Amino acid sequence: MSTQRGVDTKHGAEPQHGVDPQQGEPGPDDAPRGFPFGRIVLLVLLAGLVVWTVMRVRTAQGEQARLLKDREEAAEAAKKEKKETPLTLRQGAPATWKPLVRIEGTLAAAEEADLAFKISGRVQSIRVKVGDYVRKGQTLATLQQNEAAAAVEQARAAVRAAEAQLALASDSEQRTATLVSSGAGSQQSALQTKEQRALAAAQAEGAKAALSLANANLENSQLVAPFSGFITKVPSGAGLVVNPMAMGNALFHMQNTTELRLIGTVNEAEATLVHVGESIRVIGPDQVVTGKVTALLASVDAATRRVPIEARIVNDPKHPLLAGSYVRAEIDGKAPVAVLRLPAGVIRPGSQNEVMVAEQGHMVARHVVYQAADDGSIYVRGGLDANDLVVVDPSPEAKEGDPIPAGSQAAPPTPEVKAAPAPAAIPPAKK
Repeated sequence: MSTQRGVDTKHGAEPQHGVDPQQGEPGPDDAPRGFPFGRIVLLVLLAGLVVWTVMRVRTAQGEQARLLKDREEAAEAAKKEKKETPLTLRQGAPATWKPLVRIEGTLAAAEEADLAFKISGRVQSIRVKVGDYVRKGQTLATLQQNEAAAAVEQARAAVRAAEAQLALASDSEQRTATLVSSGAGSQQSALQTKEQRALAAAQAEGAKAALSLANANLENSQLVAPFSGFITKVPSGAGLVVNPMAMGNALFHMQNTTELRLIGTVNEAEATLVHVGESIRVIGPDQVVTGKVTALLASVDAATRRVPIEARIVNDPKHPLLAGSYVRAEIDGKAPVAVLRLPAGVIRPGSQNEVMVAEQGHMVARHVVYQAADDGSIYVRGGLDANDLVVVDPSPEAKEGDPIPAGSQAAPPTPEVKAAPAPAAIPPAKK
């Protein structure tokens, strides 16, 4: 009998793959049993789910299309109704208005500085504390002066030596000149002594400059107040080593708050109403402080599109305003301004300063410069003429070229009502 694996030794044939040689070929009774009903049911359910999803999507799309159509029809009907509804037109009533410009800005100290020593050294003493009021020239702190004082003495000795050398050189020059004049000396000797005296003179000047520098360094070992004001920052204590070349080397900070600067902005429309030298009122929590407008720039800030303005205010020592606080201020105009008085409803909803004017049966958009009065009306001081008919309560959808409905009538001008001065102007928008 052969020993090769997988070979029938009796018949000499190789068995088929997947068939046990001991069991032989599969018979009829070994066929797969049962029908795949589970798979068929699963396929039917998936098909039904797909059909149901498609029907739901189509139903939702149809409902959405119907709602959109209903909205469009309703909008068209409302628009047609608005167009057919007569409008109220009104001319502006000529009036005069005394401008009042309201500003919001930040207060800053009139004088403010970070202070540090000009030279390196170790802090020997600190003579002030936070909150102290100091006078101009008062000493705030000192550095150790041993080295600086020694340098001064050394420089003084150098000056004395240089002056002695200069005296000797001058005497030698005079003696040589006498010998040359008598014929006992040469011109070369005279020239040499002259140059030696010039060199000694230059050395003396250099020694004096070194002495001035040493004295300056000695003076710089004391830090003094550049102006009168309050101390708002001091170093932690003596012994600190300072270096003027180091970043953030400021040791002291002081402010002069007896006067304050108001830094604010006005819009382009208000800039023409403000002039340098005019009085300004700064409204504090418990007081009103007056000052003067000191600067109004002739340019618009690129970031805010507003005109920078600055004013100087004398602070009240009993009820002082605080530097760094945000305040409101008011500026009275010099002279009354001619305006047209209109109801506030002429401004088209959704716009900043647009009104609709009736011209030849159609609407024309105008951008106006106006101030809001306290009684609900507005003062228009630019963008309209006295004869213009302005639409009252225009629709937010009103636009240039819309027809004026038939039956629209001009109402009487807005009656003159004495009102308080208006707040700040609203500038015209760019088209």
